Amino acid sequence: MPDQEQYVIEIYFSPSGVVTDSVLHGKLEYLQAKTFLNALTERTYKPEYMPRPIPDRGQDFYELTMDQYHAYARFLKRLRGEAARPE
Repeated sequence: MPDQEQYVIEIYFSPSGVVTDSVLHGKLEYLQAKTFLNALTERTYKPEYMPRPIPDRGQDFYELTMDQYHAYARFLKRLRGEAARPE
């Protein structure tokens, strides 16, 4: 049975100030998106703050440039395309 839970990550566009939500479907998609966004924005956590809660409401916010957002959009498209392929 697929994970039907939805998670939301807030995206802030710099420098325009526009804010949008990225809705993720299931824990795996959420975790993969967080890993990608953390690497993209070079966000790290001290070991004493690991593991992070799921969802991580205090940290589910990213400030992205348009180039970073386009990279994230391509990542989600690939991720969702792979998930939709039959086995």
